[in-house]
Amino acid sequence: MSQTARAVVKMIARDVRMAGYQDFNATSIAEAVKITDSSGTCCDRIDIVYDKSSSERIKISYYTQQYNNRYRLIKKIDKCTNTDCSSTSTLESPQPIADYVEDFQLVGTNSGCPTDGTPIAGCGTYKWVSPKKPWDLPDKYPSLFHPSEENRNSKCSVGGAIDGDLNTYAGCGIASGYLDEGIFSFQLDKPMRVTKIRMGSTGTWGSNYGSAPKYTSKSHIGLTGCGSVSPKIKYPYGQHHPFSFNFLIEAVNDKPSCNRCYTAYPYDRGCIHGDFPMEQPTSGISQVLTDRFVLRASNNRVIGYHNGDYRQTEPSQRAEISEIEVYGESYDTPPPTIEVEIGLLLRSPNQHDSKNKSFSMNMGNRDYASNDKYMRDSFSTSVIVRNLYYANQ
Repeated sequence: MSQTARAVVKMIARDVRMAGYQDFNATSIAEAVKITDSSGTCCDRIDIVYDKSSSERIKISYYTQQYNNRYRLIKKIDKCTNTDCSSTSTLESPQPIADYVEDFQLVGTNSGCPTDGTPIAGCGTYKWVSPKKPWDLPDKYPSLFHPSEENRNSKCSVGGAIDGDLNTYAGCGIASGYLDEGIFSFQLDKPMRVTKIRMGSTGTWGSNYGSAPKYTSKSHIGLTGCGSVSPKIKYPYGQHHPFSFNFLIEAVNDKPSCNRCYTAYPYDRGCIHGDFPMEQPTSGISQVLTDRFVLRASNNRVIGYHNGDYRQTEPSQRAEISEIEVYGESYDTPPPTIEVEIGLLLRSPNQHDSKNKSFSMNMGNRDYASNDKYMRDSFSTSVIVRNLYYANQ
């Protein structure tokens, strides 16, 4: 049994090493190694793609198939009839290469990081991400509303701030007292760890200041330089729509308590211009893995003018944001598999021991245990997908 397991694993290892080989004139291989995890049961599957010649791209598949009361390990070779191997024709029909398989486990990694999108700190890609949908706050998160439950009435429609369009905005009317802030709740496509947030302010938009602001250009009116506010203001910057606000962002996970990061954007700050004039770190939530966030905009400010000259900043009766983006470690694009751990566990066809014998081991991401009269043996190895490894150096 030991020699069978060893020979089969080495056969798979040879194909894994070839994965991703691309002929000089061929199109790129989108997914050279695909591992299908069995989620803690027997057994995993691996599909390997590489160019065998300038005219032939093949896909080799290893998987288990039930036969009577046991599993067999199967090898199948297909010829790809298009570049991404979504369409194939059979070169070699499925053939058993090992019998009485108890487990077949495969783990793909990239420099120790999982390649299945599992969100492990340090294994993602840092980038700016636009939220894709609003999140309806459930009642089980009352701590999100401060200082009173009445702030529920200050929930703002967030659609215009998460549509990826700088020509639209989200906002709502706010009142004094308890209802002194606008609440914007949104959700990402996938959980991430957010380290920064940036927002657009309608107060920096151009002309047509009537009931609604209008985005006219990326240059914006407003501050002409850094320094104190009053000498730098140009009418009608921030006259009818808030040019700045303080905010608190909360990362909401599945626990009743929330992790918060308070970040103020003072109304006397200079150089407020550009598509995303409000950008701040969010260190208080940078270690929280979640896809749900609540942003509370308070102390919304507009500018009062007298005969076109700056007079003072004043409270606004509206909370408005033109666009929201978050920055952090994202896991929506898993890295390619460049290391594969292969493990195979076999048992004897017949019972040999006179009494039950306990057997246990860990293979891949699965713990295996038995207590019977069968003999068992395993073999495992780690393989570098050399074509992908050198391509990533």
